[in-house]
Amino acid sequence: WSASNEPGLALEWLDSWETRRKCSADAATLQTILRAIAADLSKENGARSTDTKALVARASELMHRLEKMKSVGTSFDDTEMVDTYNSYILTLASGQKAEEALENMESANIESYNAVISVYARNGSNLREEINALFLKLDERGITPNLETFMRCLSACAPSKKSRFRPDLAQKLIEN
Repeated sequence: WSASNEPGLALEWLDSWETRRKCSADAATLQTILRAIAADLSKENGARSTDTKALVARASELMHRLEKMKSVGTSFDDTEMVDTYNSYILTLASGQKAEEALENMESANIESYNAVISVYARNGSNLREEINALFLKLDERGITPNLETFMRCLSACAPSKKSRFRPDLAQKLIEN
């Protein structure tokens, strides 16, 4: 059994364990369950193990607990924390909330931006403006888009037939 197979069961285990022991789980456990929730939410509706709204609410709670742990001095590996934020971003229901989470990150990377693009795509937003704004933020922060960024942009825009994002930014991506 692993958290990645059934995040709902992992959450039940976490609740039971914390209640019996009257203590909180460590950061690594919370991060593992948060990643499992993100993986489950990325599945097609029929393949998900648990109610989507319940998973999103628990993901927010776990991220809040991790942020609180960090604020009181719990040591985190920066790469692990960025990966956890990226997983958390993928659980969010709106592009705006995803961008807010991105802004709260100390060390956002290209995967963080790719996660936000995925959230926008999932919600069918007015993608041209959002994607252009994200590309500008990438450029301002000196983060180079990668092939995955380009592919996510194309797949996000294709269903809504809004695939025209700024040509100069697309050219920059191709050059890199």
